Amino acid sequence: MQYAEANPAPATPLDEHCAEFDQMWAGFERHWHAKLSPPEREKSDMLTTDNERDAFRIVWNWSRSNSREPDFKIVCESLAKRLGVSIQTASNIRCRFCALGILRKTAQYVPNKLACRYQWIAGMQKGVPEHAPTILQAVCLFNATIAK
Repeated sequence: MQYAEANPAPATPLDEHCAEFDQMWAGFERHWHAKLSPPEREKSDMLTTDNERDAFRIVWNWSRSNSREPDFKIVCESLAKRLGVSIQTASNIRCRFCALGILRKTAQYVPNKLACRYQWIAGMQKGVPEHAPTILQAVCLFNATIAK
């Protein structure tokens, strides 16, 4: 629609614009996929639908939103809206991620109070999360907390 109504009119055909966008998007996806640890790439490659792959990217980003917290919330309504699916489908994806070893539930849903909480475990190698703080980082964080 924007292409047809653009002023001035684009000089190149719409299909060429679409092809360029597809190439750009594929580059973004390759760049993002390269950020994953080997165990995370392995888990990502196990996913079979676009919704699961999109949810993986969304939840991966949520898991990194607060590095001071060992877990994070996943609100089904929010995930469903982002994916354009039903709340039940978002819940099913969350459960599938747990079954595949991508997530581990750390806290139950408390009706009208708290969302379920999860830990991202797809990046774990030998029981240590890929993005876990080193001992030095943990000591620095502890000392900074005490200094306050």
